[in-house]
Amino acid sequence: MESEWGNQGEIESDFQKLLSIKAHKKLMIFSTANQTADVMERLRSLMVKYPFHLAGEEYMAVDITPQGVFRYSFTLPNNGRLDAANFAHLHGALDCPRDHAVAVSG
Repeated sequence: MESEWGNQGEIESDFQKLLSIKAHKKLMIFSTANQTADVMERLRSLMVKYPFHLAGEEYMAVDITPQGVFRYSFTLPNNGRLDAANFAHLHGALDCPRDHAVAVSG
């Protein structure tokens, strides 16, 4: 598990740590104001560039925003390089109390 409440570059740096660790489940928790799509695109790009994946590993990403909590999941279909990393957006946003979202992202 990794977490980052910083800028996009820091989120990417922490996510790269998850790539090299071998585990069945990998979780990235982060907080963005309104950059969820940008961050998820960068995470997809990092996964495609990484050459040492193991089939069956599941990557989970959770973005805590003032608009809600957004959850994503992707299970690796094969060993080695990926052609694509298509995270599934899980069940829409969960409610997050506004004061809580501001506290964790600030």
